[in-house]
Amino acid sequence: MSLRVSSQSPEAVSSAAEVIKSGGIIAYPTDTLYGFGGDALKNDVVEKINKIKNRGGPVSVLVSNITMAFKISDLSEEEKIVLSQNLGGANTIIVPAKKGKLCPAIFGSDHSVGIRIPDHPFCKSLVQMLKFPITTTSVNQTGKPSLNDPSDIMKQFGNQIDLLVDEGILPYSKGSSIYKLKGISLKLIR
Repeated sequence: MSLRVSSQSPEAVSSAAEVIKSGGIIAYPTDTLYGFGGDALKNDVVEKINKIKNRGGPVSVLVSNITMAFKISDLSEEEKIVLSQNLGGANTIIVPAKKGKLCPAIFGSDHSVGIRIPDHPFCKSLVQMLKFPITTTSVNQTGKPSLNDPSDIMKQFGNQIDLLVDEGILPYSKGSSIYKLKGISLKLIR
C-alpha cells in the first residue's frame, strides 16, 4: 500500500520529489484533476504509468516555467513566442520535442510532447525542486472517468503508486485543453 501525505503538509513537496527521484510513481493534485507523476527522463517509469493506465502512447509532461519548456522543445523563435503566450493554467500544448531531453516512451509518433505549466502551487514547487519535467496524465484507466476522490484513488491504484499527495476531493473536471502547435498557430485537439 502506498503512502499518503496532505498537499498542505510542509513535507509534501520533498516527499514527492524523493519518490520521483527514486523512480517511483505519485498521484498528485493539479488545477484540473489528479495526475500520475513520475520522472519524464526514465523510460521504465513512463512505461509503468502506461501499464497502470492500461494503454500505450504519449504522456504529457509538467514543467515549472517557460524556460524549462523551451529546453525540451524544438521551436523557432516565432513558435517560442506563441508557446509563451499560451502555455499555462489548464492548457497543454503539443510541440516538437528536442532529441535527447526526454525518454522515448513520452513522445507522440511525430516526436512531439505535450507540455503543461499548471496553475497549482504544489505542482510548480515540485518541478522547481526536481529541476526536471515529470509526467502528467489523469489518474484513471484509459476509457474510464478520472478519479477525483483520494479514497477512490487509493482503492484502485494504492498498490501501484508509491505516494498519494492528498488534496481532498477535487471538483469534476474534463482535464486540460490540449492544443497542437502548427507553425505559429494552435489547433484545438481536446
